Amino acid sequence: MYARRFWVFFPLGALPQAPLIISPLDVEDPSVAGIFSLVFSLLLFVAATAAAILAVANLRLDGRVRFSRCLVEASQVALPMLLVQLIIGFSLVASVILMAVLIGFPLFLYFLATLFFAPHAVAIERLNPLFALGRSRQLVRGHIVRVVVIGVLFLAVAALIHVVFIVPAMVLSPEDAMMLNIAWAVAASFATPLITIGGTLTYFDLRARSEGYDLPQLQSEIERG
Repeated sequence: MYARRFWVFFPLGALPQAPLIISPLDVEDPSVAGIFSLVFSLLLFVAATAAAILAVANLRLDGRVRFSRCLVEASQVALPMLLVQLIIGFSLVASVILMAVLIGFPLFLYFLATLFFAPHAVAIERLNPLFALGRSRQLVRGHIVRVVVIGVLFLAVAALIHVVFIVPAMVLSPEDAMMLNIAWAVAASFATPLITIGGTLTYFDLRARSEGYDLPQLQSEIERG
């Protein structure tokens, strides 16, 4: 799916990277422009994620997808997608902070697995953020080991993609921050759609296993949206 519709998914992966390349955030001495670019990048990430999820849904439905149409449909769920992504982000950050104790890492995996499909519930089922979070937990219930294993495999592939791009940049220009920033952005542009596609197909798989989800139901939800 990624290879056949590369011209759709790669731009969606690259879209959130553009502001960070233009004005990267310096953690030690953050500038107003850097902070603005980070916020703008997060907003673009939310929109691009929604568009990529809808692109997978349309491809699954009839094999056709248009870049502009996906962005238009994504704009309709922009606010609830932003809210649900912020809730997930805060939950993951809280679990990372707790990693100093034993419960931290299991809690991180739990949140990552049980909340991962909330954006899909917002984009496809058009649920509000709170219902989407509950919906994600409902889908994962009884399948958490399967979801974690699939997630780890996809994250491993994404990490490998980053290594392929970033290590050469570190070797060739270890002190060139811009080069490293570009290498990271290119790697993220390739890796992010892969995770979104895999996550969306897993979402469909979970619904098929627990609800007998089929293409007519998907078509009904897309048309209702």
